[in-house]
Amino acid sequence: MNWILFGIIFGGAIVISAISARNTKELPDVSERMYRILFFILLCVFSFLLFYKVGEIPIPYHVDEAGMVYDARSLAAYGTDRWGYHFPVYLINYGGGQSALYMYLAAAAIKLFGYSVTAVRLPAIFFSLLSAAVFAVLVRKEYGNTGSLIALGVFCFLPFSVMHSRWGLDAYLLFPMLIFSCTSLYSAVKTDRNRLFVLSGCLFGVTLYSYAVSYILVPVFLGPVLLFLLLNRRIRAGQLAGLILPILLLALPLILLLAVNNGLIGEIRTPYFSVPKLFAYRGSEFSIGNILQNLKFGERNIFYNIFVWDSLRYNVIPRFGSLFYFTIPLIILGLVLCVGKSIRNIRSGEFSPDLMICFLFLISFPADLVSGCRFEFCFYQKQSHGGSFLRHLAVPDSELYRVLFQRIFP
Repeated sequence: MNWILFGIIFGGAIVISAISARNTKELPDVSERMYRILFFILLCVFSFLLFYKVGEIPIPYHVDEAGMVYDARSLAAYGTDRWGYHFPVYLINYGGGQSALYMYLAAAAIKLFGYSVTAVRLPAIFFSLLSAAVFAVLVRKEYGNTGSLIALGVFCFLPFSVMHSRWGLDAYLLFPMLIFSCTSLYSAVKTDRNRLFVLSGCLFGVTLYSYAVSYILVPVFLGPVLLFLLLNRRIRAGQLAGLILPILLLALPLILLLAVNNGLIGEIRTPYFSVPKLFAYRGSEFSIGNILQNLKFGERNIFYNIFVWDSLRYNVIPRFGSLFYFTIPLIILGLVLCVGKSIRNIRSGEFSPDLMICFLFLISFPADLVSGCRFEFCFYQKQSHGGSFLRHLAVPDSELYRVLFQRIFP
């Protein structure tokens, strides 16, 4: 699945929507009172789309979601995952591993509200709503009230935004965590506040626990961003330390995880945290050999996955696509303008959200090309490539969109 690229290209769509004119002044700005009213209405509509029968649709659980729920219930009741590890930094799940952040959030929700499918999916809804609001505020700082409302409207109604908010899956937290992290970094640079650099470092550190691909994404993204800030004297030595140290401290358990699973040290078990040895280490899923496969024509093609749909048919139905087909020209044009503005930012030394989106895209696209994670086992109309066991554990395809969209477009 291409959730990172979806997030980056989706960001490009928002940028072109918010800057349909290059000069912000060409966008007629709505009043403060009207902005607050429309902002509240859009969030209410988005909340309805996310909460509507979330305990029933999609039903019942994604296979990885089910494994995470098992661990979350075990942790809430006994303080261990289902394999007996106390507060693991990474889950074994079915053997190949799973990032732990969502499991801890789900365990907290189960503790507070009791077990139910709705409780398990509450963290996804909360993070999506919060990320929509944070992103709208970020766009407002750069493009004003009108640009912010356009961005929020795009965010709330794309199929991708709704779908990724209704599953209790670890990978889907990467999208909102990147929004929080990048927004805090942007605010830190613009306001020159030391505590915001520390907050940004903490958020980037927590992002590492949302999805394993962030182990590559976060450091490779921060490298050129920090180099840009240093060259243009937008960050001081103390602020740089305040940003980097929290990331390193939070990354330390994951560094131990990599050491354990590469055979450098034995697994770690303590009453306070654990670093498990996985049954099957999935580092080989990233390989240069996957590039040609991902560029081949067909449903595994990377561009097909981004703009149309991917091989997991429960993610979206062909009638609507992942991002709505009418947004494809908008997305491409948005990326072109985003790259153009980023080049001007580099020349002028100005730090902007466009520059961060551009850096993320330039990093994520090559990373996705070498990824071998587009599995074929959840097809309902084809023979499974991944074995009948996994195929029968897959979730019924796209019931969510049949309910939420086909009633609107009969």
